[in-house]
Amino acid sequence: MSTSQELEKAIALANNPNSTEEDYKTAIQLLSDALKTALNKKDIYYNRAVCYLNTSQFELAVFDFSKLIEFESNNAFYYSCRAFAKARTKDKKGAIADYEKALNLEPNNPITYNNMGLVQEEIGYMKQAQKSFEQSDDLRKKEEANKVIKAKNSKDFEQEVENRYRIDKVKNELGESEIQKQIKPITPTQQTKHKTKSEIAKGIFTNKNTFNEFISFIKNGFKLK
Repeated sequence: MSTSQELEKAIALANNPNSTEEDYKTAIQLLSDALKTALNKKDIYYNRAVCYLNTSQFELAVFDFSKLIEFESNNAFYYSCRAFAKARTKDKKGAIADYEKALNLEPNNPITYNNMGLVQEEIGYMKQAQKSFEQSDDLRKKEEANKVIKAKNSKDFEQEVENRYRIDKVKNELGESEIQKQIKPITPTQQTKHKTKSEIAKGIFTNKNTFNEFISFIKNGFKLK
């Protein structure tokens, strides 16, 4: 098996949610070997960090995420990943510092606030934890509301296209003057009713217990236990 084939195999194992612990260990060895000669070390460090997390080797995961941060010092995702790994070691304050750095770079991430709150709660920073959870909930509600509005707007657009198609079809069949005779004016009450339906979007309340902590945040098939 060539070096490139071994690297492809390692990356596939690292990102397969069905990989076993032995699979991850195999991937770690292949990735470590690839680091000796690879030009693109960033992808290798990232995939090896995934394997370290899935085999509970959190200190080694911290090392690899630190390497990634050297490559991209303004990557909020890497700081959050390292924070998660640090939280599994004794470096709880270091984890909080990394979450804070991630939030400085990406201030509207509800899961980062939630995960930081969990660490704050664990070490007894109850007021700070409560604030983090509240900020997380607020951002989560806004996200859900925006999704509802986006979906509503999309449906309105599709309906408008359909209506225009029907009107154009009828115009061709009856003629413009006949169409004008059949159109009924919209009353103010109808306009208000339509506007209200278009503008109202209900946010879905989400508290910290509904988060799947980190699995929903870490991508590429992380399978933490």
